[in-house]
Amino acid sequence: MLVSLSSVAGAQAPGPQAPGPQAPGPPPGPPGDPGAPPCPDRLDRLDRLDEAERSVVEADLASTARILDELEAALSCGTIAEPELLGRTWLVEGALLTLEGDPEAAADAWRAAARVAPGLWVEDFGGTLREAYEIATDHTPRMSSVRVEPPLFQFMGFVDGRPASFPHPVEAGLHVIQIGPDIDQIQFARVLLVFPDAPSVVITGLDELLSGSASDEPPRPDPAPGAPLDNPRAGEPRLTLHTAAGAALTLSSAESASDDPPTQITVPIETGLVVRPGGVAWLRAVASAAPLLGGSFSYTDARGPGSASSALGWHLAGGLAAEQGDMGLLVEMQWPGRWGIRGVLASAPLQGAPLGIEGRIGLSFLADSPPAPSLELLAVLRPRLLRVPEPPEAPLSL
Repeated sequence: MLVSLSSVAGAQAPGPQAPGPQAPGPPPGPPGDPGAPPCPDRLDRLDRLDEAERSVVEADLASTARILDELEAALSCGTIAEPELLGRTWLVEGALLTLEGDPEAAADAWRAAARVAPGLWVEDFGGTLREAYEIATDHTPRMSSVRVEPPLFQFMGFVDGRPASFPHPVEAGLHVIQIGPDIDQIQFARVLLVFPDAPSVVITGLDELLSGSASDEPPRPDPAPGAPLDNPRAGEPRLTLHTAAGAALTLSSAESASDDPPTQITVPIETGLVVRPGGVAWLRAVASAAPLLGGSFSYTDARGPGSASSALGWHLAGGLAAEQGDMGLLVEMQWPGRWGIRGVLASAPLQGAPLGIEGRIGLSFLADSPPAPSLELLAVLRPRLLRVPEPPEAPLSL
């Protein structure tokens, strides 16, 4: 059943069977195997759902369980699961488990149905089951995440019938993970129960599937309308050290009141902290030094005019994370007597290592001088600062 957390390796055709529990049929062969059972299409699955709903109303629980097993097996072939079909399936699951006297497991199914297909209900289930549904779905969702191993390269991933990148943030509860070369050729599926604040890992065995698949990467479809925003950076540490070095170019105006060189090339060196509090946000606080090549910064203090070969200061930055990297805004203060504002664009960690590249463009400001355009390019190292124990991974079977 869909709440059983079982692994699915292939689809099973729902052929004629006698009422009552049945032994599972032979699993289908690899994709393209002429001896594999045919994969049920959408109309077949709708017919089986109609039968499952009728069997609940007629209290034929053995038939309900058998049909749910068939529908689960069918998740690993054909096209991706539609949210409405998943919602109907979990409604049947919740009804079955409620009638079998397992309200806790039923609540997981009810909540999954309400999440993927809000407002969906089978009127024939009656008032008692409706009351159980409403009690189960009156709760505050908690978040977690799921990832797949090995990472996907050729194949596409889907969570509850919608395109997803991994690690993928999800609400705690039941979910369907599907993987295949495109939306119409699913080759792997798993139903799992994700626990709050406990990342789940799905071992796909895709290295074996990929060895027999085409080498050309299929085009990725556009995300389905209304699909939730992914957070592909969910697996990164929440607290990292920021160390960076690079080059910066600032072009002062001819109208500047400063004696600084009109073209300034500095070598910024930075160290600080990066915090990712959750979701897709990031924050950073950094101390910096920026030696000026071939010149010095001029200033005037209580002792009179002076010069410095380096600018010292700090900056605060923050923004949003995307699959390709971070983007945001940076404000900096430097001695002697200057400040700046920059737009930030930073790459995601390169090849999974804590290395990246960051570019900045913006304006520098000096008293009694027009704003000066500035461009910076830095190499960045962001190792994990504290190795806080990760939450335990959720089990994949009960």
